[in-house]
Amino acid sequence: MLDHIFGREPMIKNNFDWNSYRGELSWLQSNTIFLTRYGSHSYGTSTQTSDEDFRGIAIPPKEYYLSFLKHFDQAESKDPDLVIFDIKKFFKLAMFSNPNVLELLFVDSSDYIVVTPFSQALVENRYKFLSKRCKNTFTGYATSQIKRIVASHNSWLLNPIEDALSYNCKAAMHFVRLTRSCKELLATGKLLVRRLDAAELLSIRNGAWTFGQFEEFVADQENEINNLVLTSPLPDEPDFIFLESLCQILIESFYNR
Repeated sequence: MLDHIFGREPMIKNNFDWNSYRGELSWLQSNTIFLTRYGSHSYGTSTQTSDEDFRGIAIPPKEYYLSFLKHFDQAESKDPDLVIFDIKKFFKLAMFSNPNVLELLFVDSSDYIVVTPFSQALVENRYKFLSKRCKNTFTGYATSQIKRIVASHNSWLLNPIEDALSYNCKAAMHFVRLTRSCKELLATGKLLVRRLDAAELLSIRNGAWTFGQFEEFVADQENEINNLVLTSPLPDEPDFIFLESLCQILIESFYNR
């Protein structure tokens, strides 16, 4: 199914510091099949003070699958901000439309750090992961921002400061980004990570919208998204059988390379 790409050489587009994982996970660099920039830099909403975030996928050594003593779920670092998922965990989260994971497959290619034949296979089949499940997961993540926004606005009302923003505008920006991404995905069947509305999103972060304007935006979203679900070209569920086979092929091919 994927023989045409496994002959390609891995491509490392940028230097990356792996020194945090020279101990127990000394294999992590050689077993990472995909690594990308993530977050504001991949959305196009970064500022001069924005930290760089990275996300990736690894296939651990075979003994991690055969042994009951060894286990790998994901590797994390704060300097830099890095998360590398075990490939099986990645598949599970992506097929259930976790936006923080699904976006890895749709970042702009200019944000790739490590590319291999295995990640190219994933990207070539990324649409198999998509389904109407995004309606609940994307709006769920967006709604989590609402609590932060309301809390910050209530705090400001109790102690208004003239020069301070009246609510958490960064959280508002993320709410708008997530809901718009969800609507685009439901309407077109495509996930756009690099935002065409990046300039507007940055203006929202900088306080361009009043709290009242944000409330008006929120009020319209639920009905719009519910209506889009009815006409969406996305399937109700991702292609589980295909994805199960793809995951097995990638792991087996990695060990047999």
